[in-house]
Amino acid sequence: KFGRSTDNGNHWNKEPGVVTKNWIQTVLIFADRIFVGSQGDGILQSIDDGAHWTPVTSVPDTSVYALASVGSRLLAATGHGIIMSEDSGLHWSWSLRGTGFVHSFLRDGAVLFAGEESNLYKSTDGGLSWDTVASQPYFFQGRSHYAVLNFARSGRTLFAGDDNCDVISSTDNGNHWAAMTESLQYGSVVGLAIGNGNLILASSHTGIWQRSLSELITSVPLASGDSPAPHTLFLSAQPNPARDELLVRYTAGANAEIVLFNVLGEQVMRLNSNNSNEQLLDLRTLRTGMYLLTLREGLQSATRTVMIAR
Repeated sequence: KFGRSTDNGNHWNKEPGVVTKNWIQTVLIFADRIFVGSQGDGILQSIDDGAHWTPVTSVPDTSVYALASVGSRLLAATGHGIIMSEDSGLHWSWSLRGTGFVHSFLRDGAVLFAGEESNLYKSTDGGLSWDTVASQPYFFQGRSHYAVLNFARSGRTLFAGDDNCDVISSTDNGNHWAAMTESLQYGSVVGLAIGNGNLILASSHTGIWQRSLSELITSVPLASGDSPAPHTLFLSAQPNPARDELLVRYTAGANAEIVLFNVLGEQVMRLNSNNSNEQLLDLRTLRTGMYLLTLREGLQSATRTVMIAR
């Protein structure tokens, strides 16, 4: 089914017509048509504002996960690569073939990015050709993650969310990517957005999270070839889940601080490192639930997900 809102998303009505019996993955309005990509029925289109839908029979793949437009060209991310159309969706051909599942697109001016299971791709000619900009792009806490499901952009910083609730970022037009924080541990990043000065993340398992862009952007790791930080921050928290107390161990300088945020992004606790390598946090006044524990020193930061359970 398909939903429609005419009041900026405050109220929604189901469209009466059946679009597809399979999952709708993506929606794109292009010229006077609405296109949807489905998992199983390829691409469907409507020329009467969603009242009636017809399949686009020339699509060479039945699973379409993202749609994008560059000028008069349409692009679709599929289970086997990227396809494109030069005639408003009437005919489709392969732009990039033989890959794994391509999940997402991001357009950044004249540059287009595509997130796939094990690679990040970049196109500077509107999707006619693609180059690999990162293969197995980021490794964090001994884990490697691949499938980029969503993108977002704030200024010169690009963000990407993956299949393990990690967020990676790039500050050099997508040429280098690095993990920003520890994974939220559960599920996948099913949505990324920028709003009210925050990066907003929707997880498939743990709800919606937000974090200040000013904090995230100042903690973006340096691209390859830049001067490295003088040392790497280490942060651990035990036990996890915790009840009344949390032992935090870390390696950092004298000017580091430890901050605890709730799921709304509100600071609920803040401590200075005081030349120590561990501190015991009193959690008795905090509600049960999920929190983000962050160690910050200068432009560096390390984050751990902490659960309080009683």
